Amino acid sequence: MVSGNRPSARRRVYGSYRRHVVPVPVIARRHTQQIGRNVVFGSMNVKSLSKADELLLEFRDRSLNVMLLCETWHDSDSVSVRRLRADGYRVVERARPRPRRAEASLGVNHGGVAIVAAAGIQLTAVDVGPQPTTFECVAARVSSVTSTCIAVVVYRPGSSPVTAAFFTELADVLDRLSTFVDPVVLAGDVNIRLERATDPRTVEFCDLVTSYGLVQRARGMPVQHQLSQRRTIALCHRLTCFR
Repeated sequence: MVSGNRPSARRRVYGSYRRHVVPVPVIARRHTQQIGRNVVFGSMNVKSLSKADELLLEFRDRSLNVMLLCETWHDSDSVSVRRLRADGYRVVERARPRPRRAEASLGVNHGGVAIVAAAGIQLTAVDVGPQPTTFECVAARVSSVTSTCIAVVVYRPGSSPVTAAFFTELADVLDRLSTFVDPVVLAGDVNIRLERATDPRTVEFCDLVTSYGLVQRARGMPVQHQLSQRRTIALCHRLTCFR
């Protein structure tokens, strides 16, 4: 016989009354929710990394995490690159090789591409094969918490005509990128009049990148070229972990 004054078994937990037990919230969906952080990318034709102050202002004003830069006009040992690294930024760069006769020159080294990441973002250089002859490119794995992607910057000089070799070499790079399981971000300046939808070069370029699953993410005209034609690109592939 059980006394009516005795606490029931349902009210006892390891010998203590229920009023002494602290409830612990349970998150039922903790393993189904996406883990990571938002990473904001920016793409610019900077025309010289020596404008470091302006670049850092862009980082802060636009709350950017990663900048994909072309026409950096730098050498691999440039003061501008060293300054960015000293300020805590990570840099993966490729300067345009100078001709042997001009290796010691102090003149501007046009061209050049770079990927710059703010503190908290990891950058690791990625090899995409032999450097193309019709455009410049650099690639890096961008890592943040548990998310990663491959970022690539391309720059095709406007002083050179668009040739079949350009599309062949770009396809070679895209072939190599397609072997990575990570999402891909491709940005830069190809100097093709992308606003001319029926131009044969625009059609060929768009068909090529589309065939690799890349989607144009740039919206409207580039900020620095509001009165000019659209030649810059911002493409991404399977970009689900970086929103």
